Amino acid sequence: MSLGIYDWFFEVDVILANYINHSSYGVNRPVICSGANLLFKKTSYLEVIALESHKHIASGDDAFLLRNMQQANKSIELGALNHCQVTTPNPNSIRAFIAAAFKVVR
Repeated sequence: MSLGIYDWFFEVDVILANYINHSSYGVNRPVICSGANLLFKKTSYLEVIALESHKHIASGDDAFLLRNMQQANKSIELGALNHCQVTTPNPNSIRAFIAAAFKVVR
């Protein structure tokens, strides 16, 4: 399958973020997570969640949860690339990307 310029841009963005995360995991400190691929124990979530500290921010619940889990010394594991993944189609233009971004924020 050949990628158009927009597809390529969005694919590179996701791939780079994943590789940065896997590299940082090697030093036992993942820096990002994705709500699309995020699994956690409900008991751990209930122990560490601090919604009041960031409920005024429209996005980033997954990143705040990762930080809270790290601060509580919870076990954090990173699945192997291509072993456990969720895929979604890329926007086919910058306009579609921006429209999707505003749709999520609302």
